[in-house]
Amino acid sequence: HNLLANPGTTIQIGPERRRVTARVATTEERERLWPKAVATYSGYDGYQRRTDRQIPLVILEPASP
Repeated sequence: HNLLANPGTTIQIGPERRRVTARVATTEERERLWPKAVATYSGYDGYQRRTDRQIPLVILEPASP
């Protein structure tokens, strides 16, 4: 909910900080990316099976300068 209300944020990868804009993946993006998320962390699959709601997949894109 925080990223939906304020999609402009900063992430840190190692020592590097990057400005990004967050958004929820489209249906097509989610279909393509969800299996990759589950492959990275299998716990997502179990969590999704235990809930009726669809777990949102958030896309972080480089912020405009």
